[in-house]
Amino acid sequence: MAEKVDVRDMLNQPDEFITFTDKVIKWGQENLKAVIAICAAFVVGVCLVVGISAYLDYRNDQAAQAISQAYAEYVQIVAGQEQKPDLGPAVEGLSKATAEYGATSAGIMGRLALGNLLLEKGDWAKAEELFSELSDEPDLALILKPLAWHSLGKAQEGQKKFREAAQSYATAAQGVGKSLKSVFMYDQARVLAAAGSKDQASSMYRKLIADFPDDPYALRAKAALVAMNLDPAG
Repeated sequence: MAEKVDVRDMLNQPDEFITFTDKVIKWGQENLKAVIAICAAFVVGVCLVVGISAYLDYRNDQAAQAISQAYAEYVQIVAGQEQKPDLGPAVEGLSKATAEYGATSAGIMGRLALGNLLLEKGDWAKAEELFSELSDEPDLALILKPLAWHSLGKAQEGQKKFREAAQSYATAAQGVGKSLKSVFMYDQARVLAAAGSKDQASSMYRKLIADFPDDPYALRAKAALVAMNLDPAG
């Protein structure tokens, strides 16, 4: 007997767009050593701002100082410390700083932050342009590239470029751990369905269920199949 899925319960779940904060949390759980390294690098950057500039070259020191204030505003926003945040100052500050220092290590992280603020604002076209550049950025750490690709997909989806978004989500799913891969596969299937590719979408949903049967997104995939009038166990 096919497993029963409460579609109404599934449809009451949070919006399918996984937030940037959620992505970072999941990614951090899978890449603890990398998180420690990045945090250590950021601490070094903070030290540079207060005068300990021996760790990095002069230009990175200047970039850290230029970006630090705007980055602090960005962190406050994504941490949910403001009820109705005004994204304008953070976007303006990061835009100005990354325009001058975007090629530095601090500047690349600032561009990631800026891109996700643009997503929060719904400025899909600018976000797509920025994340398209970041996905090809040779100095972006390999462990961060899947996040850049996923954000690119989100920007494309916001513009209803569903097939392009499906490809970006598929690229993001390569080389990531279980908790993020299931999310990225689900997003790929979802935009394929939005593009009218029902067969491709259902195949991706079934692959997700088969590969990650106990994952929460497998339950969402089953609900999506039921909504498509398909048997999840078929």
